[in-house]
Amino acid sequence: MSSVLDHTMGLSVESTYGTAAVETRWFEIMADSTVDFDPEIKQGEGLRVGSVVPRAGRRRAGLGSGTMTVKVELISKGFGLLWSLCLPTSVSNLISGSQYQQNHTLVQSGISLKSATVQVGIIDTTGTSRPHRYTGATVSKWTLDIPPPDSDDPVTLEVVFDLRRVPDTATALTAPVMPASPTMYVSKDVVAVVYGGSVTAPTTTALATGGTAVTNWRSIKIECDNSLGQRPNLSAYAQPSSGLKEPTITADIEYDTTIRDAYLAQTQNAFYVTLTSPEAVAPGFAQYQIVAPATMINAGATPTFSDGEVAMFEGLELAVLDGLVAPSPLYVVARTADTAL
Repeated sequence: MSSVLDHTMGLSVESTYGTAAVETRWFEIMADSTVDFDPEIKQGEGLRVGSVVPRAGRRRAGLGSGTMTVKVELISKGFGLLWSLCLPTSVSNLISGSQYQQNHTLVQSGISLKSATVQVGIIDTTGTSRPHRYTGATVSKWTLDIPPPDSDDPVTLEVVFDLRRVPDTATALTAPVMPASPTMYVSKDVVAVVYGGSVTAPTTTALATGGTAVTNWRSIKIECDNSLGQRPNLSAYAQPSSGLKEPTITADIEYDTTIRDAYLAQTQNAFYVTLTSPEAVAPGFAQYQIVAPATMINAGATPTFSDGEVAMFEGLELAVLDGLVAPSPLYVVARTADTAL
């Protein structure tokens, strides 16, 4: 018998959209993760003598659709497949020793992103974990949140899946196998924030380098809307298309004239943030780096008044753009002990 805390969530990348794949990665989902599925009910409205309410015999389920929002703490292992669903292209390469570098980029081939089979186990009142398996799950949006260091929260990743298949509740749960001894990332793991200057984009085995280091950024949130286009064909939803991506970077920053002037002149600046965990992965450490070679400020670069506090740019928003130089407009790079995505 399971406890009320034994909910599970696992996934695998599908070879064919909507065709179930056995789950190979599992995640420690946070309690504010949610699933909302609508069977898209069709209710007949024809008039009939003696009937003053709709009839039960004229009610059927449609194709069904929904969303699943999965929130997890960012850890040093086991995230490769999840990131590969968030961004179109992912590769893993050995650096040396036991350290691998995963590069996830906004370089898309074809009209669609990869799809996943996602299975969740929800505990009922008997202590039984009831399976709900969704095929054809596609990431519509993701958010990486690096909170201020005085927050109680660690670094988190929130992924929103678009659901277009009725859940399979008959297939038994796949037994979860969690990563061995991963390290959770926290805000103090940020070792560099770079804004502006000359930046060299990541390669398959090297992190981004160069640029102008800044020390007055308090929090960073990276979001990307994958702009899914629905295809409600007769008999089944077809695999959604993915159009113009809309990645943004939102930050709270202590007031300085560099940000102000970049906003007023609409100056293009490179950005990256590097997190280094204490987990040794020879010859280095487990790391994350998010790189946007070309950004421009959308809003929020007017400082607020203060009363004894440092003036701030609160909720400043950077648009991640294509500077037509770097191979990708956005990189999520992980250095990890994982030997494969």
